[in-house]
Amino acid sequence: MQAQSRAVFIRAPFQLKIEEIPIPAIEHEDEVLIRVRAVGICGTDIHLAHGWAREWQRFGHETAATVVACGPAVSDLVPGDLVAVHATTACGVCEGCMNGDIRDCRNWIPSRQSRAFADYMLVQRRMLWKVTLLDPRAATLIEPLSVALDLVRVADIQLGETVAVVGPGPIGLMAIKLCRLRGAQRVIALGTDRDRHRFALAYELGADLTVDVTQADPVAAVRAATSGQGADRVLVTAPVRVMNQALAMARSGGVVSFLGFEVESEDAVVPINLNEFHFRRLQLRASYAAPATCFPLAEQLLASRAIDPSRFVTHTFALDRLGEALRLVAAQGDGVVKAVCFPGEEPREAP
Repeated sequence: MQAQSRAVFIRAPFQLKIEEIPIPAIEHEDEVLIRVRAVGICGTDIHLAHGWAREWQRFGHETAATVVACGPAVSDLVPGDLVAVHATTACGVCEGCMNGDIRDCRNWIPSRQSRAFADYMLVQRRMLWKVTLLDPRAATLIEPLSVALDLVRVADIQLGETVAVVGPGPIGLMAIKLCRLRGAQRVIALGTDRDRHRFALAYELGADLTVDVTQADPVAAVRAATSGQGADRVLVTAPVRVMNQALAMARSGGVVSFLGFEVESEDAVVPINLNEFHFRRLQLRASYAAPATCFPLAEQLLASRAIDPSRFVTHTFALDRLGEALRLVAAQGDGVVKAVCFPGEEPREAP
């Protein structure tokens, strides 16, 4: 009989079940069998729980795992190695890849294993980054930090600029510190009353001002803080309905970098006054970290504590408490910033 392992399935609203499934077997020479050590809960997981998962499905993608076995073509990993898992990777052979920019890959490859809430996964070698500087808990932050790095890179922040960050979730909070590292002179963080417990961390990471948009007009607040000019760069990690506010809080010639999407196409349609967009010479830039990039840089930033993992991972749960963890994150309760699930024994945090 083939050995079994646990896997979590989700269906909206907030229905979970743990099933026993066979441990996947290596079938191709470039595959690696990994044992999941830790998985971060992402906003995408919450959306699945709220309504996206209309049928039972596997999920989870902020993954740290250890190598169990490798196919014959894999020579640079050995059992016991700690790895972080890409959710997507570049094909390597399309026009974009062959022109030297994998971010422009035309045929990016989604991992067959965006399903990390489980004991084991089978992944192509090209989707793994060997982690040498972090423990599994901290390594779960590599994937979301790489997303924040793409958001900040797309915004192209220049030395001395003022940046507004809309949405202080984990990626927005990481972006605040990254903006400072890029040379931003001032950073303004905007959130709702549900984000108040994160404002203190926003200040710690480098924000000069926080704005509760349920208590103050966000555009007026940003303009008041910038002598009426608006922010040089606006980074958005909030729903698309805030797009007109984000454009309005940018200065003339300013750049808005946007990360996010809506599952229902009608929710993704936002009317924009193109006359104002034109005459104010605004730029709207999409950030989408697929294929995944920046894992090595993300590990370095976490290991150096430029982005301190201990300030982000606030709650941990066993696999059988995943439902509780999802509800906590969805409610933003108990001061949660990032919750991490451990399918096996929770490792001790590295000093």
